[in-house]
Amino acid sequence: MAEAMLTFCESSNGDTWSLGKRDGCGALQVLHCANASSGGAKNWLGLVEFLATNPGSPEHSALLERIGAIVSDRIADKPGGPAELLMHFRDATEAEAMTALSGSKVRLPLGSTSDALEFFNCMVDLLTGLQQVEDEADARRIPAGFGSTH
Repeated sequence: MAEAMLTFCESSNGDTWSLGKRDGCGALQVLHCANASSGGAKNWLGLVEFLATNPGSPEHSALLERIGAIVSDRIADKPGGPAELLMHFRDATEAEAMTALSGSKVRLPLGSTSDALEFFNCMVDLLTGLQQVEDEADARRIPAGFGSTH
């Protein structure tokens, strides 16, 4: 069984590709569902492996476009819009990059596409103020063991 899936590509012959997490696996994976006439087989592929396979294929391009749209939607809601944020990326300080790295689960050098995406998402969070909002919310939470049942 899988958690909620995001279908990002459907071919003209009925094959579909979806992004999500398989139960018991914390990493994002791609689920390819073949069409019924070819047997309807379902195959899971790690996100990094999927991105490394068949670059330029329609399903590969569709995933990258969907990721780009999600990031654009996140930054479009912020004051100054995407252009201002992209300029801020260029002007980001080493301290900001180190803060984003400390908030991510990757280290330099970024060895894979998924590492680069994780770092990029943390930079977006930092530069849009989302990381600060989340940090402030965490600071207001009652720590486990202090009168809580968790």
